[in-house]
Amino acid sequence: MAAFLSDEWLRSWAELAGQLPVRPGASARVARVVTGGPGGDVRYVEVFGDGRVVEVLTGDAAVAAAGSASAAGSGSSASGSAASAVGGGDGGVDVTLTATHDDAVAVVRGDLDITAAFMQGRIKVVGNMARLLAVLPVTQTASYREALARLAQRTDW
Repeated sequence: MAAFLSDEWLRSWAELAGQLPVRPGASARVARVVTGGPGGDVRYVEVFGDGRVVEVLTGDAAVAAAGSASAAGSGSSASGSAASAVGGGDGGVDVTLTATHDDAVAVVRGDLDITAAFMQGRIKVVGNMARLLAVLPVTQTASYREALARLAQRTDW
């Protein structure tokens, strides 16, 4: 069991989401900001390449990638894949999603659909909407929901 949003938990997510089916064109660098958690705000970056999460940046690397285009190669990664697997290997992100800790928990547990949360304004979006819309359909697939369910089983809430 890994604590929700810990580095170990993010490595587990990278492993599970890295096995999703290929979906050509579903590629983006998505920064995630989870606010109001027990340990404060958490930031990480998911790098989607053709429908799979090919890398998860954590810690300083995630903050740098979200805040600057010169962050490539800094900080830690939850997978061994190169950031250059997705266009924009300069280290910047395409879009940033911000949610409360409670909403992030609900998404992982399957109690809140990410698309519904986006439409309801519960997940705030800043950045390239076209890139977000390229990867958003991945979250509606059975394989994505199964990966989240498996992650939830491994999570210490």
